[in-house]
Amino acid sequence: MHQINNSTPSNKFLKAISATSITHSTTSLISQLRLTYIPLNSYLKWFKRVDNARCPACRADKETIEHFLLFCLNYAYER
Repeated sequence: MHQINNSTPSNKFLKAISATSITHSTTSLISQLRLTYIPLNSYLKWFKRVDNARCPACRADKETIEHFLLFCLNYAYER
């Protein structure tokens, strides 16, 4: 990623994931979200692991990070 855009990762991001209060699994999840390498259907379809990118929870056209975190009605309680 640094070869594509040398401004990443930002110091703010590095500081956030380097905090001693954050577990390794949380740091990994944050990094996956930031890099968009997370096992949601829109990503898994790219590698032909699923047949379509549809959200399994609400059946929206694409299960993207933005949809999963902000818009999916079935995850409103968790938000």
